[in-house]
Amino acid sequence: MTVRDFFVHVPAEFWATVEGRPIVWLYTAAFAKRQDEAALDYLRAEFARDFGVEPFVVKEASWQGRADASYAWGAALKPNLYDVAAVGPGYDHSAVPGRTPLVRQREEGAFYRRSWEWMLSRDPAKRPAIAVVETWNEWHEGTDIAPSKEYGRKYVDLTRHYAELWHARKRVSRQGKFAGATSVSATLGDPPTFAGLSLHAWEDGKTEPTRVAGKAARTTAPTKFTGRYFYFDVDDAFFFQDDETVEIEVEYLDRAKGTLVLEYDSTDVNAPHRGAFKSREVAVLRGTNAWRTARVRLEDAAFSGRGNGGDFRFSVSPGDLVLTKCLVRKASKARAATR
Repeated sequence: MTVRDFFVHVPAEFWATVEGRPIVWLYTAAFAKRQDEAALDYLRAEFARDFGVEPFVVKEASWQGRADASYAWGAALKPNLYDVAAVGPGYDHSAVPGRTPLVRQREEGAFYRRSWEWMLSRDPAKRPAIAVVETWNEWHEGTDIAPSKEYGRKYVDLTRHYAELWHARKRVSRQGKFAGATSVSATLGDPPTFAGLSLHAWEDGKTEPTRVAGKAARTTAPTKFTGRYFYFDVDDAFFFQDDETVEIEVEYLDRAKGTLVLEYDSTDVNAPHRGAFKSREVAVLRGTNAWRTARVRLEDAAFSGRGNGGDFRFSVSPGDLVLTKCLVRKASKARAATR
């Protein structure tokens, strides 16, 4: 009913369309009381009955069922790529009562510029046809780009500039400290040190410092969730939906019997959540209480931040995981450097 009423009140000449099909854009399914795969089929059928044309449905990734394209909410924190490219200027909901503060600094527009340029650094023949900005005027969460007393027309003008590059299918060079690096790493002492690879904070990804078996390290910490994870975020200047093979190397404590599992943001659309959580068993733990190193080679890494805002995560089942180091290298560049 909401979709029908909207299109009834907006004249057809003002509808946004893809090849003549009106675009129906769905927000996250978290606000739906109930959903199943049949809901989107029903939407298409009823829309066609009412308006004589099948809609072009763009769903948020949390919806079940078939759509023409999908996107992920959260681009104001980090740009992401599904079938739609999503960017945002930053995030700050500190003024909202009852929320735990979450802030992604705007950096006076630098974060927004980087987000667009990461998207524009992709091959125009391979990047999505549609880009979406999050958001126009979500003032209470600080994701607005609309003209304002605080920012004037800065974000409107930036959007126009980058949208023109997008429509013209321009490609820009990737910028950043790690743009030409062969590897990035994180050393998980106290405090941890990050060189293009950092820990990503998430509700089921809390860690704390420890010292065990002669090394400073970090261990997963209890949360209200069953799973306990180390989330990692790769610097986007180093790798962001690149067509390259990467190798992940991790040093872990073989403390108890179990399996070390990697879940990573991949290009495999058949993996869970259209590839955002593809799983690989990396090593079998045997309880030797010794430090071990595991390596895994990924041919289909995406690393576009779809794994709860991170690029990959490690866990061990059962129990807690202890890590002291993690490294990501581009396999092709690493081989070339040794020739």
